[in-house]
Amino acid sequence: MGYYKKGDTPEPIVYYPSTADQSPSKVIPSLTMSAMINASGTTSAATALWGVSSYVDLMGAKKILYNGRFGNQGSRIAFYSNNGAAAFLSAYPQIDIVITNQEITVPDGALYARFSCYDPQSNNFYLLLKDENGDIIRYKM
Repeated sequence: MGYYKKGDTPEPIVYYPSTADQSPSKVIPSLTMSAMINASGTTSAATALWGVSSYVDLMGAKKILYNGRFGNQGSRIAFYSNNGAAAFLSAYPQIDIVITNQEITVPDGALYARFSCYDPQSNNFYLLLKDENGDIIRYKM
């Protein structure tokens, strides 16, 4: 995956599949069901309605614009320095709360993130990634 910065010449964009509105800037992770992320960044088994995303390349993002209601209590974003569980840096939130529309600061050193949610809410969820200048990063495959 790569990204465009403001002023780059765009190439054709391949959109992530989803029932949500499609946009070249939206990141819509797919989910592996029956699992959730703990505050320690590890994955544990959960009921069939819980899901965990794969590792999402943050592409240099400094902020994540978290849009929609993605889950219920226990929803979590875990940050990693590479795409493996051993590279866990931190998780947000540290307590079980519902995550709704908000801007989240990417911790220093984080290159990847994973998300856990309660699946019935996932069809209205997407992320926008912002660079150090506050510009939206455009995803491409």
